[in-house]
Amino acid sequence: MRATRRPVSACGANLVRTLASILFLLLLLLPNGGCAEKRADPNLLVTSRVFAVTEGQVEFLDPNLISETAGNRVGMQMFEPLVTIAPGSELPVPAQAERWTVSDDKRTYTFVLRDGLTWSDGVPISTADFVYSYERLLNPNTQSKAAQLLGNIEGAEAYNAGKTSDFKTVGVRALDPKTLEIRFTGPAPYFLDLLVNPNFAPVPKHVIDRVGPQWTRPDHIVVNGAFRLTTWVSGERIEMVRNERYWDAKNVWLDGVTFYETQSESTAQTWYDAGKVQWSPGLIPLTAVRGLLSSGRTDFHIDPLMCVYYYCFNTTRPPFDDARVRRAFNQSVDKPLLVRQVLGMGQKPATHLVPPMFMGSRGYGEVTGDPFDPSRARKTLDSVGYNTSSPFPAVTLDYNTFEGHRIIAEFIQKALAGTLDMKLELANMEWKSLLQKVHAGDFQIARGSWCADFNDPEDFLRVFHSRHEHNYAKYSSPEYDALLDALAKTGDQPERNRLAAEAEAMLNRDQPIIPLYFYTRGHMLRPFVHGVEPDSQDRHYFKYVWFGAEDAKAAPP
Repeated sequence: MRATRRPVSACGANLVRTLASILFLLLLLLPNGGCAEKRADPNLLVTSRVFAVTEGQVEFLDPNLISETAGNRVGMQMFEPLVTIAPGSELPVPAQAERWTVSDDKRTYTFVLRDGLTWSDGVPISTADFVYSYERLLNPNTQSKAAQLLGNIEGAEAYNAGKTSDFKTVGVRALDPKTLEIRFTGPAPYFLDLLVNPNFAPVPKHVIDRVGPQWTRPDHIVVNGAFRLTTWVSGERIEMVRNERYWDAKNVWLDGVTFYETQSESTAQTWYDAGKVQWSPGLIPLTAVRGLLSSGRTDFHIDPLMCVYYYCFNTTRPPFDDARVRRAFNQSVDKPLLVRQVLGMGQKPATHLVPPMFMGSRGYGEVTGDPFDPSRARKTLDSVGYNTSSPFPAVTLDYNTFEGHRIIAEFIQKALAGTLDMKLELANMEWKSLLQKVHAGDFQIARGSWCADFNDPEDFLRVFHSRHEHNYAKYSSPEYDALLDALAKTGDQPERNRLAAEAEAMLNRDQPIIPLYFYTRGHMLRPFVHGVEPDSQDRHYFKYVWFGAEDAKAAPP
């Protein structure tokens, strides 16, 4: 959702553009960006070509290890895969590859690299770098949570499981220094969309062999993307400058990018209001939403996202090893009330896992689960044996720092106390600590979410396959696995939809999660920033960003 602007006449618009452009260029040339004695209004003036952005806590910068949103956004500025996404488009465009072909059965993809590609240290890039990166990603010793992204490639799952140590059995091979072939076990019509993920970028073997795990430190790192790292103070800031050896460097307008890390939406908003950052994606305090909406600010935007927010049960431990208990918990939460009174940014309440965004692109409709039904929830728990004489034990919800997560957790806490007379204890921790706990299975209920790696319901459903790296619920169903395995091997869309719907209905029955809502992303963006457009998968390459007058043309000067 974007605020509308007052229309002006054609002559007036041209005059405004001309004067604004002249003023903008003069300000860049003047000492201190044209600032007089008093501090410049950050809404009006730009003093450098450095794009400053707020970000959550980044776990890894290594493309083979990145597995969360913050790492993705940072990593994709430095590491470029074979294809990327341009602003305002959902279709992949050539990146490290200048062209590609897809076999008729959609099982074999062949890519041809651009001429003259080099790493930021000048070492040439070839298809061997991509083969090495995919081999390293899948190697069980790497322990990459992102390895599941390559799971449908021929032989990839067996290699990742350690069933074979011969990477030649995997369907990734360099036909020559410029031609890369990738083969799948079944049709992969979604692969180009998945390939945009930075996990599919190459990594520099010549540097990793020399310095090992420290290769992503600023004094060692070598990149192939538009920007290269100069500073990384974990939990504080990440600074980058333009990579002059990037194949498209002449079209990169920015001189650099700075990410300021925080786990506080209020801090992010303060930084934005003070002019420290020009973009604050997804870090809007819930308490500020109504005021921002009523004020009509043109720098506040709300975009839909292909993401779902949920709470994950540990299905291997009592009391949540019983699906009836899990369903009772789910039925006791008034999700429409949560969305309407607490969130307020156009989110949709969720009764199921898959976001309602695939009807147009895939013809896949919603498979709804249980509605809010506290009476039914109480009866269910009573039938299991929990009642006034045998009350339900206190349980703990783990969630990561952010005011929004706390407010949502407190809403759920009150809901369970009111509908089931149940005590839910809340445990707040840093993002890295939460990741460690859920990965180790050391929790009862934990906050979770999933944002699409590729534009298909399969991406959401496969998370709960028993062998999936992110199946923190430890949900295990041979029936469900069989449906997902069959889905991965068919390219017929109606059949894919049937299998996906059957699998989602099974999740609704077994309830390994409490789905709460489907995302929107509220964000603050300075009107002079261009090249950041809505993207349902939150993919943004800053190589396209430039600064100019608010109503400037769609291309940098």
